[in-house]
Amino acid sequence: GQRLGLLAAAAVRDVTAPPPRFTEASLVQALEARGLGRPSTFAAIVDTVQARGYVERVERRLSPTALGLRVAEVLAEALPRALDVPFTAGLEAELDRIEEGTAGWQAVVAGFHGPLQAALARAGAGGAGGEGQAAAIACERCGKPMAVRFGKAGEFLACTGYPACRATRDFRREGGAIVPEPVDGADAGQPCPKCAAPLVARRGRFGRFLACSRFPACDGKVAPSLGVACPRGCGGEVTERRSKRGKSFFGCSTWPACDFVSWERPRNEPCPDCGGAWLVEVVSRRTGPVLACPDKGCGYRRPLAAGAG
Repeated sequence: GQRLGLLAAAAVRDVTAPPPRFTEASLVQALEARGLGRPSTFAAIVDTVQARGYVERVERRLSPTALGLRVAEVLAEALPRALDVPFTAGLEAELDRIEEGTAGWQAVVAGFHGPLQAALARAGAGGAGGEGQAAAIACERCGKPMAVRFGKAGEFLACTGYPACRATRDFRREGGAIVPEPVDGADAGQPCPKCAAPLVARRGRFGRFLACSRFPACDGKVAPSLGVACPRGCGGEVTERRSKRGKSFFGCSTWPACDFVSWERPRNEPCPDCGGAWLVEVVSRRTGPVLACPDKGCGYRRPLAAGAG
């Protein structure tokens, strides 16, 4: 079931598949058409890829997460046979033959167990994906390089000196570059809205926020601003938040008075075509990261160079 779930995640990220992205129903149809899974396992596969954070639902469609993409990349490199659709479909057929009594399970298992164990041994020896994606960022505590890790709330940076050093740090991606967020406790240079004491950066269950340095005596806190005025003209600013599933989104600082939300990161840059007040960062499956106008009627887009801020 887990391997079929990973195959489903790989199908979602298949760059050759035309848009739109899969829905739960169209993913089941694709699995059925390719001979992957069975009616009794389809629901479990769809639930598994979401529960383990390989994909997430965005506007009723399944979108691969950074974790899902990374898992698929590592498997494609270390265990290519595990993502081979004809092999898996053939194995499903062999399992059907076992159920029908026309094949022995020992022979079927022996046919793939040996090569699988050998591939796992090679992957373990090579450390495929073990350290995560390296980041050119030094640990604030010990000076060792940090690397990308994955947790329940998504990606984060962790010291490669673990377990001797347990330092972690949040980050964001801008055009393929890793941009670290302020370390916990760093002075944000803003006063607390309740008592005017300095605010400091903190990390919570739903992402970054600024909290009063006098906590717990004062519980004042605000969400970090992106420097972009709310498009609805309410006087608020766009801030980054995180959903219960760990998905980053962007909303107005005056919520719930203003319910503006966006899944794309806003940029404080006017659209050169229509004059709109802001642009958004979008990851295109064909051209990679781009800056685009949020007005669908405008259509302005330009590539976002790696490392651009």
